[in-house]
Amino acid sequence: MSLKDAFLRTRQAALDIAVERARPKTWKAGRVTQDGVTTVTTDPVAADTPDGTHAELLEAHGFDPTRYRIVGPIRSTRWTAYLPKEYRTNSTPGEPVEDAFTFQAKASRFQVVERAEGELSIDELVQVVNNYQPGDRNGSAGGTNGACHVIPIGDLQIAKMENPTEELLERSIRLVSAAAPREHVPHIHLALLGDCLEGMVSQGGRNRWRTTLTLTEQVRILRRLILKFVEMLAPLCDRLTIVSVPGNHDEASSRDMVTRIDDSWAVEALNMVSDALEYNPAFSHVECYVPGPDEQGVVMEVGGTLVAHVHGHTIRPGKHFQWWAGQSFGERDIGQATLLLQGHMHHFQLSENGRRKWICVPALEQTSVWWEHQTGTPGAPGIISFDLKDGRISNLTKHE
Repeated sequence: MSLKDAFLRTRQAALDIAVERARPKTWKAGRVTQDGVTTVTTDPVAADTPDGTHAELLEAHGFDPTRYRIVGPIRSTRWTAYLPKEYRTNSTPGEPVEDAFTFQAKASRFQVVERAEGELSIDELVQVVNNYQPGDRNGSAGGTNGACHVIPIGDLQIAKMENPTEELLERSIRLVSAAAPREHVPHIHLALLGDCLEGMVSQGGRNRWRTTLTLTEQVRILRRLILKFVEMLAPLCDRLTIVSVPGNHDEASSRDMVTRIDDSWAVEALNMVSDALEYNPAFSHVECYVPGPDEQGVVMEVGGTLVAHVHGHTIRPGKHFQWWAGQSFGERDIGQATLLLQGHMHHFQLSENGRRKWICVPALEQTSVWWEHQTGTPGAPGIISFDLKDGRISNLTKHE
């Protein structure tokens, strides 16, 4: 054995010891069988290791996937391990350190039962779905019977460190495509409900270190993404309306100076798109709407319904109808609407009060480390779409 091999072997042993010492005591590797159900806790692996399919997990732990299946969810836990100082190594001079002072490990836990004869595994069921080829859907959803097809989007937070931008863009385009109507319709309404950027000002600017792009780069990506949405949706309708409202992350000025509430990069990005569309007659049926001076929202008729669009950062959680009633008492335009669309809360919610409906859209960002630390719950990314006609909502779908 060479000196290098001996060193690497010793170093791997140190890594294993570090991981094991930090592992939660209730997550020791092994298996326990009770009443025909075997609970498996896996050995630790690096946190960025792919989870693998059910069949791969079963085979890795000695179960034949043709005879056994995983039941219930696959749980996991993560922890931080500390690499002993004497085993931290440098690569060639001038290059980054190979091993950080700390690193993340994870383990999984799942339950296994014997399969009934002829029963499909979850991987086989997924494959059945993947292989399914739908026939002619005859435009069964999206703007039917003269309704407007509405696609509201919230909280992309472009350039947030825990949400890789390439992945976010792929998800955004894929979900808007899924939410688009299945045939040509009279009217599509696209609503951008704020926090399109991670920005540089939220939480008093403390998140700037966790932002992966400059502010101008974030705005450029947002502008190009809106143009992509226009390119996708404009050919599918006679009229495409787009709204963009300011969020707390989109603010254009630092928190040491309060400017107008419409002073927002989310607003300016749509203004840029609107200017560009005027030079192409193919998009003459596209209309762009942003708030007026010092206004936080846009109120307009959509599908025969007066709809208010806001980000929602001025609304206390759970108090949306009280806030809305205040707008009505103050004789503001938002108070006259019968449908209120907002983002900011990152999870899909819908409630009614009389004939008024309130919808909070899910976030498009994958996760928020801050929110997980506050609540313990991860994100539930996606977008919704629905048809709207004379105050009635139909075909409401969440796309994930």
